[in-house]
Amino acid sequence: MHKIFVPRKNPGIPSIFWVWKSADFQERESYDMLGISYYNHSRLKRILMTESWIG
Repeated sequence: MHKIFVPRKNPGIPSIFWVWKSADFQERESYDMLGISYYNHSRLKRILMTESWIG
């Protein structure tokens, strides 16, 4: 397990999707639910919540 600290305003970190394809769902889920952006993630989009949800 890894712990990464991100800023509260505009949180974002580099994507590991290109290394581990299985990280795709986890990155998209945390983007959707928590609003964390992942740089260089080619398929980053909402998968669980509606567009009106503010994560």
